[in-house]
Amino acid sequence: MIFSVVPVLTFGFFEYNNMTFERYLLQIFKSMVYPVKRKYKGGGFGYEIKVCSEKERRKKKNEKKRTNRKTT
Repeated sequence: MIFSVVPVLTFGFFEYNNMTFERYLLQIFKSMVYPVKRKYKGGGFGYEIKVCSEKERRKKKNEKKRTNRKTT
């Protein structure tokens, strides 16, 4: 009987980031049920290279179009 009650009593002493056990379980439940769109954008060196190369590719295409228009 005592061994079945001990786990329930330990929840009263559980604290994570100043949250009680009930609030902790509620936060876990909310994170599973309510998905949220992430507000950050990708970054880093690899991302910058990709973006810069795409911009350069677009500039080259636009320059080719402009030169073709001028010659015709």
